Amino acid sequence: MKKILENLQFKVEKKNGDWKVSVPSFRSDVSREIDLIEEIIRFHGYNRLRTSLPSLVNKKIGEDLEEQRKERVREILKGLGFYEVISVPFAEGDIFRRTNLLSQKKIKIRNPLSSQQEFLMPHLFPRLLKIASYNLTQSIEQLRIFEVSEVFQNIHPLKEISSVGGLVYEDDFGFFHIKGIVETLLEGMGIKGVDFISCDCAYLSSRQRASVLKGSVVLGALGRLEQGVAKNLKLPSSVYLFEFDFSRLIAAFSEGGKRFRHLPRFPALRRDLAIIVPENISAEDVKQGILKGGRWLERVDFFDLYRGGEMPSGYKSLAFSLVFRASDRTLTDKEVDQVQEKIVNLLKIDLGASIREG
Repeated sequence: MKKILENLQFKVEKKNGDWKVSVPSFRSDVSREIDLIEEIIRFHGYNRLRTSLPSLVNKKIGEDLEEQRKERVREILKGLGFYEVISVPFAEGDIFRRTNLLSQKKIKIRNPLSSQQEFLMPHLFPRLLKIASYNLTQSIEQLRIFEVSEVFQNIHPLKEISSVGGLVYEDDFGFFHIKGIVETLLEGMGIKGVDFISCDCAYLSSRQRASVLKGSVVLGALGRLEQGVAKNLKLPSSVYLFEFDFSRLIAAFSEGGKRFRHLPRFPALRRDLAIIVPENISAEDVKQGILKGGRWLERVDFFDLYRGGEMPSGYKSLAFSLVFRASDRTLTDKEVDQVQEKIVNLLKIDLGASIREG
């Protein structure tokens, strides 16, 4: 090797087992150790080198749960008729005012490309609203879109969060439709046992909005677009939104896991229960009251809200479907009647409810 380098007019000095090589002035292309190695091999001959494969250790590649869950979300939402959109995470400062996000701490970009991209957004929904606004000006009469992307929170240090958000604008579409979509999405991800409670999201209508909780953890929110926000963005107020923190969805899925359960051996009995409650009582409050009935009650589903007509002022009617089943025998109508009577009495005592007749 030394002879090759010297023939190429490199000066080689050997000292304490190391080589010190001086590069001739006309070889400006040689500046690194690897360049010297390449020179030696070129003149020694590549064909004289013994071929060998690098030693590899087979390691099981870990599954990326987050990416798997994201793909699952995309499958579910596309199956529900949604189209995926991709937007940039930047916006102009005025969007915070127009979407009732003034309480959010802004994250300003030091060198924005334009005044329309000055800030990083803490939510997905403003981006979805801008896309919806553009589509509606193009005479698109119905819209279902979603995005899986990152948002940014101005806490120390700056936090980047994966989120999923969706928007629906359709005729004859209401709060319980968007709630049904969210329930389908969560069940498809293996997340069960969530609660829907009132929330204070200023960008959603105060009468049609809810937070989704798993235990004490807020997974996200859903509801109808607040009328002032709709007006600011020149959108109809019948736009519905949902948005979830993806890391919390994954935690909720991991916590619940998958459990095998035998198919029921005995048939169920279903009863519908319509009750009248004060306006300040939520459907979730009533559902929790019904669940106190306990014995043989397998499932409770809220399916109808009614106001006006013969309803007293300040009251509303809520209707629930109750499913009863015993694990050891077929229940009789009399047994279910007794449990339902107990549930009604509990609702009267705890919530001041009354049965809606007819």
